Amino acid sequence: MSSAFRNFVLTFLLALIVFGLVAWRVLPAAEAALLGTDPAEESSDTSDTASGGELSEDPNVQPVDPEKDDGFACLFVGKNGSGRICSLIFTRVSESRERYVVVDIPASTHLIVGSGYAPLYSILNDKDIAAVTSTVSSLVGCDIDYCFVADASSLGRVAALHGNMSVTLPYAVRYLSPEFAVIPEEDRSEEHYVTIPAGSVRLNAENTPYILSAVPNGENEYTYDYSLQGTICFSIFEQLFSRRDIGDNTSLLIELAECVETNAEINAVVECAPAMFSKGSYSYANVTYTTVTRSFEGSVVRVPDVFAAIEAIRAAYTGE
Repeated sequence: MSSAFRNFVLTFLLALIVFGLVAWRVLPAAEAALLGTDPAEESSDTSDTASGGELSEDPNVQPVDPEKDDGFACLFVGKNGSGRICSLIFTRVSESRERYVVVDIPASTHLIVGSGYAPLYSILNDKDIAAVTSTVSSLVGCDIDYCFVADASSLGRVAALHGNMSVTLPYAVRYLSPEFAVIPEEDRSEEHYVTIPAGSVRLNAENTPYILSAVPNGENEYTYDYSLQGTICFSIFEQLFSRRDIGDNTSLLIELAECVETNAEINAVVECAPAMFSKGSYSYANVTYTTVTRSFEGSVVRVPDVFAAIEAIRAAYTGE
């Protein structure tokens, strides 16, 4: 064997070893960055914790796997007075970590449909809970344990049960008082209508559905993106789940659960409630869902930046 050929073989083998070591160190981290996972999770868990035993005393062993702890994920879906989805609120809560992550996903976010784009409020319209949770799960990179769907009337009952909810209206809302609904339209006068002025208004079972049906002047139900209605739903959510006392009130929890459509059994609702109603006392993160703009049919739409959104949600939940 010539010295030149021997040197080539040695150099080639050395390069294989070096690149192999680099790949061994770099590829797991790259995969974690893309998928939002921890490379350590890919390894087989043979600790006492995995078999239900005591935690190891090794200081390098984490007592809680951030992706496999006692946390749960929920989706709260709000509908406007016409029954169209105007609010998608994803939450991930951990009692042991005392962490509470909320992601308000705009219902006007567009997804690819065929050769174009369509907004979530259109894509998910008339879909059942399984289809809605499946779509949102793919956007947040997390399985959703429980889903709660509330239409405008249900949100009015929720507001009434809460007893002290208020929102700020940027414009006045006018509606026919229910007690005068039997009067023919041609016989109605202004005294038959209720006008809620712009500004702070206290929500109740009567006015909430009308507030969630109103759209700004110059807009109509089929072109409006439901952004204000989504904001009102988010305000209802925040006020409701800041009431820690509700989490320990089983009878009130049952009444609230009866207001909504859900895939959760009442026992699961009662079990998760103490953590779910701890938004005001846990470490709280309100994550803005990441989107990017795209041009479509002469207008600009916002579409999900899924990898960035998943990473932001994961980082907020793990505290990294």
